[in-house]
Amino acid sequence: MNDAYIRQLIRSLTDQDPLLRHVARGLLLGAIGEKTITVSDLVDVMKNPDWYSGDHVLAVASILLEADGGSRKLIDDLFDLFNSTDPESRAVAGKLILAMAWLPGWEVVRGAVMSGLASALDHKNPNIRYMAAHTFRKIGDVSAMRFLLPKLRDPDEYVRYAVMWAMFDLLPAVREIDAVTKEFWLLALSEENDPEDLMDDIPDQVSSTLAELNRQQISGLARITAENFDRVSWTLVSRLIFLCIYYRKLEILAFLVEVFRFSSPDTRSSLLECALFWSQLDKLVIRNGWPDSDHAAIVREAMNDPDPEIRSFVTAVVTLIEQG
Repeated sequence: MNDAYIRQLIRSLTDQDPLLRHVARGLLLGAIGEKTITVSDLVDVMKNPDWYSGDHVLAVASILLEADGGSRKLIDDLFDLFNSTDPESRAVAGKLILAMAWLPGWEVVRGAVMSGLASALDHKNPNIRYMAAHTFRKIGDVSAMRFLLPKLRDPDEYVRYAVMWAMFDLLPAVREIDAVTKEFWLLALSEENDPEDLMDDIPDQVSSTLAELNRQQISGLARITAENFDRVSWTLVSRLIFLCIYYRKLEILAFLVEVFRFSSPDTRSSLLECALFWSQLDKLVIRNGWPDSDHAAIVREAMNDPDPEIRSFVTAVVTLIEQG
């Protein structure tokens, strides 16, 4: 069908006139049902970003969800383009897939989309693997963790980065720490990461993630860290303590206190030694009172913990000045 006609229909989907929107929607749904307009036709006319907006993407995604009840055939056609050699087709297909996740009808196609992205993670083209990980990250479905975990060892470093950041972003949605979550966390903190490639970025990402976690999640990850401390990068731990002291990262201190609580005597000794080293240079200062958060509660309780070693560890890191 003529590209200009399809382009006009797509434009009309977001017109201010409700009647025109209704007519355009009906014509597009009918044409897709009769196969006179295909997914490939829609993507082809959407390659030029100069004439369409995010509203057009949402409108077309909505059409695809409604056509044939969001049929598996349409999703498969979309993933054929997502996995194609044409980067422009891949980009448009990726936007349409992501838009579906924010629209009514998503649950109908959710399984097919997640399966399609999982398959794309195994594509021979690293650009497609990278895009699949990025799309998983944007969709925000925690079930993607099990598909992403094996790709932390992808041969392409950019794919590994995309996978790791996707899993960090998904972590706050994990309600129970399972085997996948445990393995990801230990890999993220492990010596396997090349310090020159990832170590500069991971401490900040760990801090951002911890800031979104509740007490139960922090405690669970801390126990895993303490029980598997032989796998954890000491360079990373030292940098986390540094961030805690110099940038007043209360979420990191809360996590480290819990790691200390579950640690062996040898690990406790190492943590305390590192904390004492950094605390000679500066102190964590929290002014205007404690914030109301799980992180503050963990630290506040640790300062009065019956275990003198825990009190010593916190005292070595934090000095409370002008509370209130």
